[in-house]
Amino acid sequence: PEIVLSLPILRYLDVRFNDFEGSLPSALFSRNLDAIFVNNNRFINEIPPNLGSSPVSVVVFANNKFTGCVPPSFGNMGPTLNE
Repeated sequence: PEIVLSLPILRYLDVRFNDFEGSLPSALFSRNLDAIFVNNNRFINEIPPNLGSSPVSVVVFANNKFTGCVPPSFGNMGPTLNE
């Protein structure tokens, strides 16, 4: 939900195994987060194109229903991404 993204000191987003569905909001990747875990839900559509704007060191998308390709901006994550 959008309310989660408005939390001022949010550093880790872990919504694994919740059966959430819908699209991931692009605002998620504009936040200064350390880790994003959205695996094992029912997220759909493409991963937002601004994925590479995120400074996360860990991001997990596994076991959802995403379509399309990994956004080209993913290549911008090299300096911070560990896994």
